[in-house]
Amino acid sequence: MDGISRVIGLSSEAIGLLKEGISCRVMTTQQTGWRFGKIRLKIELQFIPDESSTEETVENFDSPLDEIRKTAEL
Repeated sequence: MDGISRVIGLSSEAIGLLKEGISCRVMTTQQTGWRFGKIRLKIELQFIPDESSTEETVENFDSPLDEIRKTAEL
C-alpha cells in the first residue's frame, strides 16, 4: 500500500482512510439513536482487456518471458 500511495500521491489522511478508516456515527431506521463505527474506503483495481485484442497480436509480441516459456515446455 505504501508504494502505491507514493506513486499516486496520496496524503496521510487518505492512507488512514484506506487502512484504518475514520470514526463516524450513523442513524439507522432499525434502531433508535446513533450507531457508532468506522468508515473505510475500499478501492478495487481491475484489468479489462480490449475486445479488439486477438491472439495474433499477443503472438507477435516479443516478451522477455519467451525463453522461460520455451524452457518450461521441454
